[in-house]
Amino acid sequence: MATTRDSVPSISVDRIDPLIDDVISVRAAGIKPSSPVTIQVVLNFEGNVFTSCGQFIADNSGTVDATRDASTGGTYQGSWPQ
Repeated sequence: MATTRDSVPSISVDRIDPLIDDVISVRAAGIKPSSPVTIQVVLNFEGNVFTSCGQFIADNSGTVDATRDASTGGTYQGSWPQ
């Protein structure tokens, strides 16, 4: 996917209601290449709120794939498919 100055950033999640041990694909696209990106996930389960965030650097095509790319900061570092 080519990224231009006019690209609109977007985020996609492949599952809306996964099981606890399912890997969820979270992907951001349309970002300026090499830009910092923070992805945050919030889950409200039976009144308990769980949050996680990762800081990434967009690749040369302006994409971040949280299942592929290593987080450089946030609540976890490294590659940790969720």
